[in-house]
Amino acid sequence: MPYPQLFFRGVPAIFTDINPIPGANTANQSTYTEELQLQGSGLDQKLIYQAGVYFEWSNPLGLVGNQSPQLLTCANPDTFNCIDPLGSAFTAARGFVQEIHVGALNYTGGETAFRDRGAYAQSTYSLTDKVKITGGIRETSDKQTNTATRITNNFSVFPPFPTGAIPTCTDPTAVPTCSQHLEKDPKIKKSPKKRLNYRLIY
Repeated sequence: MPYPQLFFRGVPAIFTDINPIPGANTANQSTYTEELQLQGSGLDQKLIYQAGVYFEWSNPLGLVGNQSPQLLTCANPDTFNCIDPLGSAFTAARGFVQEIHVGALNYTGGETAFRDRGAYAQSTYSLTDKVKITGGIRETSDKQTNTATRITNNFSVFPPFPTGAIPTCTDPTAVPTCSQHLEKDPKIKKSPKKRLNYRLIY
């Protein structure tokens, strides 16, 4: 190894790795969907129409997420048994005056739920055998909630290099819990989509 004195704690075995958070999975969700569609005609087949509604309901079955070591050497990331060899090397090069963390064990865990609803209607009316007019309207409503905890775990780069993680909130605005709750509610911000199209067929 070049510069063995500099890299006295070795080099990271891998650049990055992605693992589920301890005791959980990367995905664990229950989703239910239902769609109803009606079609028909009238006025001696001059009018053809259809309408439908759509609903999707999704709930978390448990906490999910990833715990990813980056530029670390870890015997067991689940128990925070890791070292930061590059951080130790750069800190040593600066004379152990200031901590320089390079590697980190990033934790992201959370739950997501959403409700999606949609409705539409469309009809075509034959003015003549060659001229038809089509009109339609569609509206959707989406609601989503998400709760996430994001933690950046660093490791000691000062002798005697005590074991264990040094956790900080990945987003400083989430101190002290490192958790955030986000909600997109159609009652607060509703974005219906409506469209009316006309088409002439000769």
